[in-house]
Amino acid sequence: MWATSRLSSTDGMDGRDLQSAINEVNAVIPGYTHDCESLMRLVTAVLSHWLTSDHKRAVLAQCNVAIEHYRGILVLVRQKLGLPAEGLARNLFELAITTIYLAKHEELLDDFTDYGTKIHYDVLSATLPKLLAQNKSLVYELQLRKREHQQLDVHFGAKSWHRRRIREIAEETGFAPLYKTFYKAASSIAHGDSFILIRRRHLRLWTLEINPEQWDAYIEVAARFSYLMMANLFEQVNVSLQLGHDQEMIALQAYIKTHPEYEIPVELQ
Repeated sequence: MWATSRLSSTDGMDGRDLQSAINEVNAVIPGYTHDCESLMRLVTAVLSHWLTSDHKRAVLAQCNVAIEHYRGILVLVRQKLGLPAEGLARNLFELAITTIYLAKHEELLDDFTDYGTKIHYDVLSATLPKLLAQNKSLVYELQLRKREHQQLDVHFGAKSWHRRRIREIAEETGFAPLYKTFYKAASSIAHGDSFILIRRRHLRLWTLEINPEQWDAYIEVAARFSYLMMANLFEQVNVSLQLGHDQEMIALQAYIKTHPEYEIPVELQ
């Protein structure tokens, strides 16, 4: 391990900002606030922990990052901006499944931390010298850590900290059906592909067209999809870290069973 810093606390959110965003969405998707009641109880319980384990604190810190992404999606939903909300939901998907993967693999904590250090040095080394020169401490740091940066480059190569493809992590964490459906569409939107422009005219002919009314469907899709990701993230983190919030988790699972729009679909064989 090269990185020397560690999280001193989770500095967890108290959920009030997230709850406000949820309440705002209710004006666009009636009943959404009620849907989130069980989810918020589990989120609040999980983030209430003070943990001494570096691994557990890192996982809960990532859960806080997920909350920030989720809150951003809800703000976009409230503004009826379905396409950017769906694009951000794609980021939440990757964040959620890799956080679950980290929760299940404590032995990868050093790689998780060190990879962040590598990105820091990558950005510094690619910064224009005249801009970097405005902060002498950064210039000194880059010079001092040059060998460390080179070691990190060799250690990780072109791979991320988990050294897995997103598809593989999705399969291991139970999200394979979503990877092939919701994530596929959300990625196309995030990448600016033609997916949101194409429309079938008849069996063999596709055309391109701007159809904002069709795009509006992603307002609700993004809200439902991100809810599903957050629910499964906090359920699996609760189990993997053995946090003991089974009552809140079971209540959330029971609610989702009566609301299939929040269930991970069964993969067709």
